Amino acid sequence: MVDALKSLLYAEASRPWTFLELGFWIFFAVVLMGFAGLERRLALRNAYLMLASWFFYYHTSQWYVVLLIFTTAVDFGVGHALHRTQRSILRKLLLAVSIVSNLGVLFFFKYAYFAAEVWNDLTGMAWSPTPFWAGWANGQLGTNFVEDVILLPVGISFYTFQCLSYTIDIYRRNLEPVRRFTDFAFYVSFFP
Repeated sequence: MVDALKSLLYAEASRPWTFLELGFWIFFAVVLMGFAGLERRLALRNAYLMLASWFFYYHTSQWYVVLLIFTTAVDFGVGHALHRTQRSILRKLLLAVSIVSNLGVLFFFKYAYFAAEVWNDLTGMAWSPTPFWAGWANGQLGTNFVEDVILLPVGISFYTFQCLSYTIDIYRRNLEPVRRFTDFAFYVSFFP
């Protein structure tokens, strides 16, 4: 019983959750029951589903959930700052923060090897991108991250463009920012 509980709470890099595992279906049943119990309490329901989504993401991508939370927090803050300011230059700067942070993360994880290949072809070098934080985290925090290859986080394109579309819509004044962080985080990370 203790081992089963541990496997539900702790993500293992060597065994990410799949839809075929018993742990996933137990988790799904618990989420469904909680959702049914919170059906009429919107704020609490969204917070519950946000946490469930993050927990699921943690079990499929381990510590890459931090990237999801970072992206969500940046765009939530940028969205509110965009809504409050009327100065054109500041609005453009805030939009640039959102675009650079989102596309920077996406580019690093999804296109770093392509960029390295182009760079190496142009310059004759043999540069290879590495996850620089992995070695630091393994040494300082005792983690067990892969140090020689950049692993692609699950759904990074999806949640990146969810965040970007939100910020761009607020910039264009087509949308007002959501009031609660949990509502926005639920929108970005919704499971399943």
